[in-house]
Amino acid sequence: MSGTSILDDMNQEPPLLRRRLSAELTQLEFLCHSEKLTLGTLIEQMTPRSHAILTFFISLPFLLPIPLPGLSTPFGLMIAALGISLSLRKKPWLPRFLKRREISPRFLEKVFHKSSELSMKMERWIHPRGAYIVTHPWIRQLNGVWIALCGLLLALPLPPGTNAPPALAIVLLSIGHLEEDLLVLGLGYIAMAINLILFFLLFFFGVSLLPTQT
Repeated sequence: MSGTSILDDMNQEPPLLRRRLSAELTQLEFLCHSEKLTLGTLIEQMTPRSHAILTFFISLPFLLPIPLPGLSTPFGLMIAALGISLSLRKKPWLPRFLKRREISPRFLEKVFHKSSELSMKMERWIHPRGAYIVTHPWIRQLNGVWIALCGLLLALPLPPGTNAPPALAIVLLSIGHLEEDLLVLGLGYIAMAINLILFFLLFFFGVSLLPTQT
C-alpha cells in the first residue's frame, strides 16, 4: 500500500492547473479557428481553470476608461455565479441562453492573442510564489467566495465610478489564483477589504443623505 492516501491524491491538483496563463490563452486562441463558436462550446473546451479565466476577462473591461452602460449588473451576476462554482469546485455554470450565444471567432482570436502577449509580459513579475499556500483547497474555496462577493458588488446599480474597485479586486484575485502567486493574491485580498470599506461608507452616507419622512 502506498504512503499517500486517496484523500491526499484528491487534494493534489493535476499538472494542467500549473500551466502559465499565457500558454493557456495561446491554446484558446487555436480553438477559435472555426466558422461558428458559442460561449457554451468555448467553456466546454476550457480546463478547470476556466472559472478564473472567465472572471478575469469579464471584469477587465471595467478597468478601462470606456463606458459600459447596463453591463455591470449582468456581468457582475455572471462573475458571482462563476465564483460560487469555483468555491464548490464545480464546472462553470451559465444560463442556457448565454451558452447558446454566438461569438465572433475572429474577434475572440484577436482578444486571446493580445491577452497572451500581455500575460507573457506580466509573467516577468508574476510567477508562482507560495504555491503551497495558494493551492490549499481552503484557500481555493475562499478565493471563489471573494470573487463571488466582488461580482455582487459589481452588479449593484450604483453611480459611475463604482465599478472599477470591485473589478480590480476580481482581476487580482483571478490572476493570483491562476498563477499561484501569493503576492498578487494578497493584493487581491487587500483590494477586497478596501471594497468592503468603500461600499459600507457609500451605503452609510447614501442612506444618511436620503430625505426623512415626517
